[in-house]
Amino acid sequence: MIKRDEALLEATLTRPALSARSHWLILNTDNERALTITHARRELLPVFSFREEAEMFLLIGEAEGAGLEVREVGPGELLPMLFGSDAAIDAVVLDPLPEMISRDTLWLVCLDRELFAGRLLRDQHRVLS
Repeated sequence: MIKRDEALLEATLTRPALSARSHWLILNTDNERALTITHARRELLPVFSFREEAEMFLLIGEAEGAGLEVREVGPGELLPMLFGSDAAIDAVVLDPLPEMISRDTLWLVCLDRELFAGRLLRDQHRVLS
């Protein structure tokens, strides 16, 4: 337990700046579509800051091995998912835990898709500047 906590602390302290971060999604391997959560009549896209968080979501949510995989995505892939012609996403949930769904606490990590996209574009602009 102590070694795991030390590794988590080291990973947290050595994280890159937000603007340089990748995002991770859970995708269906059959159709390449992102996993979404339907909650309170809204379609939510879980977006993770680290691969390990997405993998933990699958493991804790007991969805591991159900034709799902974790994949790194950039703004060029995320924006069409949010605003493309077949997009049905209402909001993004940042680094959610599976139990947040049953406890009705997803709103704590929920961000409107327009706000998330704006943040994503601002961060991308900073990286390119």
